[in-house]
Amino acid sequence: MCITLHHAERLVPHQVHYVVEYHVALHQTLCIGMTTTVLGTAFGVRLTDDGAAVTVAHGKVGVDYPGAHPPVAANLGAGDWIRVSWNGRIEGGKARSDEIAAWRQGQLVARDRALASVVDDLRRYHSGVIVIADGAFGERRISGVYNVSDPVSALRAMAGAHGGNVYWVSPWMLVVTGD
Repeated sequence: MCITLHHAERLVPHQVHYVVEYHVALHQTLCIGMTTTVLGTAFGVRLTDDGAAVTVAHGKVGVDYPGAHPPVAANLGAGDWIRVSWNGRIEGGKARSDEIAAWRQGQLVARDRALASVVDDLRRYHSGVIVIADGAFGERRISGVYNVSDPVSALRAMAGAHGGNVYWVSPWMLVVTGD
């Protein structure tokens, strides 16, 4: 995976926030085959193990992914987001302005997302390994705002929302259970 950065802020691996002036055209092709085209906008791109997401803070962004089945060709405006998984699953919707690029303020925002997906995002802030012991528990939906400067507390809050627990197995490994 790779992204060529122009006029971008990258504070977290696999996540960038672009701010593009109106007189600068930016056309980026992600190495995975998804293309974004922008003019006068601010937007974020997040790559995960299972796909990519684009969220628009202001302006307009075109997202094209001809490799998806069906192919994706979407025009996003302020507050719009789209998530495309490598298997072709497409999700989209509206985000509140304070949720867009919240990672830039040290926050992880989840709104009705699978616990496993949010834990995937949290992993980049934790130096060890995080394992979800029960796949069904990982599919539970969560919503919340989590402080990424304390990933263990954030993980405990996520798991605790459904009665789960977080255990240290070693100094480098956390296990999330649904008990």
